[in-house]
Amino acid sequence: MKNLPIVADSEHTINIWAHRGCSYAYPENTLPAFKAACQLPVAGIELDIHLSKDGEVVVIHDETVDRTTNGKGAVADMTLAELQRLDIPYHPRITIGKRSFLYRHARIPTIRQVFDLVGPYCKKNGLKINIELKTNRTRYEGIEEKILAIVKEYGLEDSIVYSSFNPDSIILAKQLDPTVKTGILNASEAACLEFAQGHDVDALHPARAHLDVEDIRSKTPLPIRVWGNPTETLYPNQGEITLQNFDELASLGVTDIFTNVPECYVGKRVHRMSFIPETSVDEETGLFKRNERNSLADFHVLEVNGGDRLEFGAEGYEYRLAMYGEEVEDRLMHTFCYQEDGNWASYSGNLREDGGWKSAPHEFTGHGWVRVVARRKDGGDVSQADADALAAGCSLLRTYRPYEPKPYFEEELEKTVRSVKDRKDADTLAFGLLTDNHYVVNGGWEDTVYNLSRVNGAVGFDGLIHLGDFTDGITPAAITTEWVGRLLGDMKSLGVPFYPVLGNHDCNYCKGNPELLDVETQSSLYLGKEGPYYHVDIDSHKLRMLVLWSFDVTQEQRYGFPDEEVDWVRDTLAETPGGYKVLVLSHVPLLPEMHYWNKNIRNSSRMLATLEQYVKDGGRILGYVHGHNHSDQINREHAFPIVSIGCAKCEDFKDKKPEGSVTYDRAMHTVTQELWDVMLVNTRTDTLDFVRFGAGEDRTVGV
Repeated sequence: MKNLPIVADSEHTINIWAHRGCSYAYPENTLPAFKAACQLPVAGIELDIHLSKDGEVVVIHDETVDRTTNGKGAVADMTLAELQRLDIPYHPRITIGKRSFLYRHARIPTIRQVFDLVGPYCKKNGLKINIELKTNRTRYEGIEEKILAIVKEYGLEDSIVYSSFNPDSIILAKQLDPTVKTGILNASEAACLEFAQGHDVDALHPARAHLDVEDIRSKTPLPIRVWGNPTETLYPNQGEITLQNFDELASLGVTDIFTNVPECYVGKRVHRMSFIPETSVDEETGLFKRNERNSLADFHVLEVNGGDRLEFGAEGYEYRLAMYGEEVEDRLMHTFCYQEDGNWASYSGNLREDGGWKSAPHEFTGHGWVRVVARRKDGGDVSQADADALAAGCSLLRTYRPYEPKPYFEEELEKTVRSVKDRKDADTLAFGLLTDNHYVVNGGWEDTVYNLSRVNGAVGFDGLIHLGDFTDGITPAAITTEWVGRLLGDMKSLGVPFYPVLGNHDCNYCKGNPELLDVETQSSLYLGKEGPYYHVDIDSHKLRMLVLWSFDVTQEQRYGFPDEEVDWVRDTLAETPGGYKVLVLSHVPLLPEMHYWNKNIRNSSRMLATLEQYVKDGGRILGYVHGHNHSDQINREHAFPIVSIGCAKCEDFKDKKPEGSVTYDRAMHTVTQELWDVMLVNTRTDTLDFVRFGAGEDRTVGV
């Protein structure tokens, strides 16, 4: 991210829309640009859609790919597969290594990929998406019907504004669904106004340079959203940026701006508090606790930096802050334990020494984490009404700071990319592969996402596989759901197919947590599916992947496979096309001897027999790859290799591990903090290569 100024305060509020995402700092209309915009307190994101040759809705501005990719030709003349093979290269602010292949790239996304990433922000934060229908030069027949149907499928009807320079598209969208919101695009404000006076439209979208109607507010109550600040360049161009004057814009009737540099206008991200009645923070441990009749606490442990500010304007209430630091306790990494609250930031103990309550705003002076506790000034019992009043009057203003790459990963990034490139050929698929990241505050997840994106940018993943246990499963269901949404958004922002697996902690079951997620909720939340197991075919390489479900908290034998799943595996294998190879993905090991926690894995023998029978009948299973053990191991005693993957969480307890497995030493703020693989699947040689990033060694297995 380039360093940019923050806009000065103004007495007028103008809504900010991220034009093609954060398109000065990232390539326009790409998932990285949209992800960056989602992390800002903007009103909305603007993007452009076209149709590919095979009728897929894709997000790109121009009618051709020439300007923004390494290809040439019209979007309408290329299939989705052809479009997504093109590179959109870019270089982050800090370059890693000196080799030319260590660049980062993005791809032209589909609208579905954008909705997968941005949709959760729309539903949670009220973020809007302005979809520009690019039909003024190429008339994509049916694009209006397609986009409305996809929006409805994602349940985003209330989050979308449709705009176009082609009035016919705006009229047709309204005819298809009179409830949709639309904006008419034109360089001239007068032309926008003229159209609005004769047609049903919900906003005017004129150019900044042509605001030519005096006293616009007397002529229309509609929002005026302007675009085209001439000093705002697009990535990768450099230059001085002149920020727009909100007072002047407001005097012209402007309500919103589309800008390439939304980060300049929203220097502070606003976090609204979410207080829970009758809760507090333990003064000795810093842990969240319940059954405190006279106080309310926000479960969130919030990261802050110098200059961030807690605003407090809740009349009749006061608060105090529990403070946490960067250090991670050794026991959390080196022993088998799950920290209460899913928080690895270390409690300072400040509440023991400074129990003072206050009602004035608080400005932070350095980096750390905080948890907010509040109470009524009259000392009375608290209720949900108090929680609502506090949420309305208390917010944290946080300065937007882009991710800073860590120098201790530089050599590992270069080595990993080189290893993958040396082994990858036309018969090989490359998958990012991780498991058991068990998300916690201050646990290094941001580093994992960055490193995955760097390697993906250099080698181009064919997919990303997560083998389960996204969190510890120890927090309230609402917090777990929030965290999982963030994790999935981060992984989907890579812009490659995503193949998640359900783990045992993913039902929100740990340390007796009463807020369990049932299997239907898990399937919907993590997999985006109705059921907990599924299969995927990659026809280009004749590969079928079976994704299994291996933990049911409602059963006496929780680990294992239900009868109906084993039947499904048998039937799915029987229907596998001739010449296809099979890869099986699971969380829990297939074999009891590879499982420390319980030697009774339900239907283990039956599942093994089903898979081995397929091999006896002439099928090929390249391997059974699983997580859960938090250690590496390969079993070669059956008709296919069984491969255990170590945990992505920085954790290395050596006990409670199956015999024959290996657990590597780990440490925060070193390269061993990370542990994940690039799995190379070669369907010609029937081999699996695991190129390790971080703690551990590369491994090769074959049938």
